[in-house]
Amino acid sequence: MNVKIPELLAPAGSPEGVRAAVQSGAGAVYRGYGTFNARRNAQGFSHEEMADAIAYCRARNVKSNITLNILVGDRELDDALEDAKFLYEAGADALIVQDLGLARLIHAHAPDFALHASTQMTIHTLDGARQARDIGFSRVVLSRECTREQIEQITREAGVETEVFVHGALCMCYSGQCYLSAVIGQRSGNRGLCAQPCRLPYNGGYPLSLKDLMLAGHVAELADWGVSSLKIEGRMKRPEYAAIVTKVYADLLREHRKPTAGERDILRRVFSRDGFTDGYYTGKKGDSMFGTKTDVPMNEVKALYDEAARRFAEGKEAPLVPVNLFFSARRDTGAVLSAGEVTVTGGTEQAKNRPTTPEMVEKMRWLISCADIITPNITEVALLLDEPFTPRISPEEIKGRLRRLSAMGPQTVVATSVPLLEGGRDPGQNTSVIAYERDEDRFWRIDCAYIPGGHVLQRAHGQPHSGRQPVHRIGSRRPVRHPRHPGHVRARAALARRHPAGAYPRQPVRARLDLQMPDHGRGRLL
Repeated sequence: MNVKIPELLAPAGSPEGVRAAVQSGAGAVYRGYGTFNARRNAQGFSHEEMADAIAYCRARNVKSNITLNILVGDRELDDALEDAKFLYEAGADALIVQDLGLARLIHAHAPDFALHASTQMTIHTLDGARQARDIGFSRVVLSRECTREQIEQITREAGVETEVFVHGALCMCYSGQCYLSAVIGQRSGNRGLCAQPCRLPYNGGYPLSLKDLMLAGHVAELADWGVSSLKIEGRMKRPEYAAIVTKVYADLLREHRKPTAGERDILRRVFSRDGFTDGYYTGKKGDSMFGTKTDVPMNEVKALYDEAARRFAEGKEAPLVPVNLFFSARRDTGAVLSAGEVTVTGGTEQAKNRPTTPEMVEKMRWLISCADIITPNITEVALLLDEPFTPRISPEEIKGRLRRLSAMGPQTVVATSVPLLEGGRDPGQNTSVIAYERDEDRFWRIDCAYIPGGHVLQRAHGQPHSGRQPVHRIGSRRPVRHPRHPGHVRARAALARRHPAGAYPRQPVRARLDLQMPDHGRGRLL
């Protein structure tokens, strides 16, 4: 099964919250702007802060989804459209909208501005999702009351992206369609001013207070169904909360697994209401879904909050700059590393073999979690995954391994020196380069003859090129001569000449691998 990792959508109620979410692994951040959002009591963003936050996210390849998710009066439409215009020009990726009239106007004025149907539109059926799609929404945020069966069916059959809440507060009323706050305190929840009367005591108890939702144990199956975005609630909570919860879910998504007991405990300590519930999702509704806020001693959570605060503290992140690096190494002239106008030179020495230790492998795993593209050889693939090395490997086996490697962090994995089986048979002296691009869940392959150690692979100077190596999709023998997708890999190499075993060539050894990959923005200088 081809599995695309869903976007992890984290909340932010302030500029600090944006940094907290981004630095903790969010793929997108949602937040409110102005007076037309469902959390008007959050700290919020000024005009300049919102523009800066959008630019901050864009530079880090993180999307900005902005909430305009309340019911809008006729006399407010012009102001709401002005907000939408500003957000469009600032570079926001999508608007989360509840009001159908506002959605229609935005779509008419900016047809290429992505619109997401808010959970407060109460979409919980296949027909509802299809109708939202037909009127111009590119994504539906499903009701938090949906069962797993409803989510799976809508995701597979509606023909529109789905977004599912996986963690955070639940409303007593269906998808927040509540008039209790307006009746009791003249603060309408559908106007962004909910006073949370469901959390208050009545007749000596708390009969309306639901526990927070937690679907940490179900993120893998949501990903398998093709859910586009997993959403964390919490724009009213402090940035440390968003940082902690986002990191836990980011780890679960990247590693495609269930939470450990320790991770469940972290989620409980940072915020819970006598534990959590998945009653709507599993269909096990009942009294066990109700609870009130759990008071955890500060000494139990202080270390969690302090660590989270250090992660997103302003000024701690390395600056983002465009960098072009050039490196060359020769036995006679030494090594040269250049970056712009800065050049560093050094000597070379005979390589020494060192045994691979568990500590080295663990550091390699940490390093690849920070990378966009990695190029391990087949032995390193096995080490990183803690799996046995096999002298020959089938296409399905290598596809599975590259997917698992990509789930550890990198967007693109290019595995070299792959001894690939052909139709279950050993083809003899050949090797392959296999590339995997996660966003599109695509694999690409280049085959070539095995070159013994006494031969030199270098770019030929003054010699005719031997021709472009055909690129194959895994599982297909048909060469792709003109790749159109940006994740394609092209490789060109020429075998110049042979040298006796152990002989050192007069010219430096050069191998060229041209990669055409998606633009991930500027790299991070560490």
